[in-house]
Amino acid sequence: MESELSLRILPELSDLTKAIDRITKSISKGLSKAIESPLNKLKDKLKMELDIGTKIAGPKLPQSSLKEMGKQIRKATSVKLYLDLKQANAKNLRFLLANFYLFTFSLLFA
Repeated sequence: MESELSLRILPELSDLTKAIDRITKSISKGLSKAIESPLNKLKDKLKMELDIGTKIAGPKLPQSSLKEMGKQIRKATSVKLYLDLKQANAKNLRFLLANFYLFTFSLLFA
């Protein structure tokens, strides 16, 4: 005589799910508070430093004066370039004249 016994266990998971949800909510609240407070302090410090940087920068110049300064800088650099070329041409001219005189004297005495 054989007999068979089966046992069926149906777990009630609703209480376990509610407990896990409560734990998850409390952990997420704690983590968000732990992360937000240093971030807010960092934002405040960064804002303060940016405010200090803009205050130190000084007055803003009008656009017309900036354009005028740009023109003057371009003019000054072009004049320097022009003077450099003029000086180089003068050196080349002296070199050419010296070679011409040497060539002329060598022809006369040859």
